[in-house]
Formats: sequence, C-alpha cells, structure tokens
Amino acid sequence: LQSQDLANSLQSRYKAAGIYTNPTIQVITNAENVQVNQETVTVGGQVRRPGPVPFGKDLTLWQAVQAAGGATEFGSMYRVKLFRDGNQKSYDLTKAQFMRVPLQRNDTIEVPQKNAWGR
Repeated sequence: LQSQDLANSLQSRYKAAGIYTNPTIQVITNAENVQVNQETVTVGGQVRRPGPVPFGKDLTLWQAVQAAGGATEFGSMYRVKLFRDGNQKSYDLTKAQFMRVPLQRNDTIEVPQKNAWGR
C-alpha cells in the first residue's frame, strides 16, 4: 500500500462517514521502518546492522552485506555463508566473481568472525 493510496482511502472514509466534507490527508512514512508485506533476505553475524534487508530481483550477496552496513572490523569477507532451502554455501567476497552471486527471497546470510589468521 502506497502512502498516497492510504491517504485517498482515509479521505474517502472520512467523507463517507460525514466526519469531514472535504478532507485533505497526507501520509508520511519513514521508509526504513516500514516493512509491511515486504520480501527480505536476512543478514547476520559480524555486520554493522544485522537484520532484514529488502529483497529486489537483482540483489546480490555483496549488495545485501553492504546494505547491512558491511562487515565489522571482526567480520570475515573470506567465508560469507549463504543459507538457502536448508543448504549452506560459503563464498569469498574478496573475489569479484562471488560478489555477483544472486540472492533469492528469504535467503539468510552470515558474515562470520575472523579466524586467528584474520580470515
């Protein structure tokens, strides 16, 4: 539901109920906090803002991690885990070919903590 559609619906209802004769309603939302029926992927582990990330049809593994604020100083981009349909794969996001891994709705991504060798 778009903001303008909601405003139009409220205006019609106020008018039909006889509460106002010519209402003007403006709906303002904070897009970051609105996730009504929104498809997402979940990014967790060592990222700056873990949680759901809005899913778009061309969203890549790299983009999702960046949308979650990127890896913290403790996060390893060498072993990023992708969980899909009960399966797990690891990707080295320091290599360009893995940055373009396409995501599907409801995927879960984990950026693990660096190991003793900084990877």
